[in-house]
Amino acid sequence: MPRDAALLYGDWRWLETKGALPRDCANPQRCRRDRILRVRPDRTYQLVEQDSIHEYILCDGRFVFVESTRGNEGEGARLRFANWWKVLEPEQRLRLASRDTLVAKGISVENAPAHWFVRDPEIGARHREPAVLPNEPPSTGDPPQGEFVYYEEPPTEVSRPELVYPEAARQARVEGKVILHVLVGRDGSVKNVRVARGVMGLNEAALKWATGFVFKPALSEGKAVAVWIELPVEFRL
Repeated sequence: MPRDAALLYGDWRWLETKGALPRDCANPQRCRRDRILRVRPDRTYQLVEQDSIHEYILCDGRFVFVESTRGNEGEGARLRFANWWKVLEPEQRLRLASRDTLVAKGISVENAPAHWFVRDPEIGARHREPAVLPNEPPSTGDPPQGEFVYYEEPPTEVSRPELVYPEAARQARVEGKVILHVLVGRDGSVKNVRVARGVMGLNEAALKWATGFVFKPALSEGKAVAVWIELPVEFRL
C-alpha cells in the first residue's frame, strides 16, 4: 500500500476527461449530472451519478492495491477494482496531481483517457442522506455487497414496519421509488442496508423502514446463510 494511500480516500467529483471517451460513455456534464468516485478505507468503492433528485450507482465493490508506480507523470498507486464500470478498465493508476486533485487512468490500453476528479467539500453538504446505516457494526464475516451466496431457499418476509412518509417530502410533493440492497443475516434480522437508487428527501425514511423488517433467513443445505436482497420502496401521495 502506498505511503499516501490515506489521501486517496474520500469523495471525488469528476471534473473532466482528457482524451477520447468511449462511445457508450456519456459526458456527465452534458447530462447535467455529477459523477462521484467514493474510495473508502475499508477497500470498498462506489462510482455514482447524481442529478438534482436521484443517485444512480454505476458500479461498486471492493478494490485492492496492486503496486505503487513512478512514471513520467509522477508517483501513483495501481488499484484493481472488482465489478468496475463496463467502459473503464478494472485496473487504474490513481495519482494525486495535488492534494485535492485525483487523476485515474487505465494502464493496459495505449493512450487511455485520463479522468480528473476534485475533492469537493460541497458534496457532503448537497447529499446529506446516508447511503449506509449509521454506526454500522464491524464486519462479522457476512458477505460484502454484490458477492454471490448460493442458497436453495430465499429469505421470506415475516413482518415489516409501517412506512412513514417524511413530512418535508410530503409538503414538497416529492414522490418516487427508492431501491435498497438489504443484507439479511443468518438470524433473519437486517444487518445492513444500502441505497442502490435513491430519491433525495426519501432515502433516509426508506433506510429506517428497512431496518425494521424481520425475515426467515435464506437456507443453503439446510443451514441459514446471510444474503443480500433487493427491496423496492414506493412513496406515493
